Amino acid sequence: MLFDASKCDSRLVEDTLSVTKHAVTFRFEEDLTFRGPFSPKCFLSGTVVMKRCPMSGLIKSYEEIWDKDVSSIVKSAKLQG
Repeated sequence: MLFDASKCDSRLVEDTLSVTKHAVTFRFEEDLTFRGPFSPKCFLSGTVVMKRCPMSGLIKSYEEIWDKDVSSIVKSAKLQG
């Protein structure tokens, strides 16, 4: 596993949930702590888009759109301890 779940925190951003016949969307923020020496920690935020089948309402696709690219997020990691 890449992250230490006991040291990570995920949050839904208030007032960002939108539910329509075609999609469910919301914003999120996460503080992620990598496993390994010094437990590097980084911040990640973005939007989740779950497209729905308009006939059944079931989710037909899931996409996370991050605010920054992976390289920028990893480079922003801060060492703990």
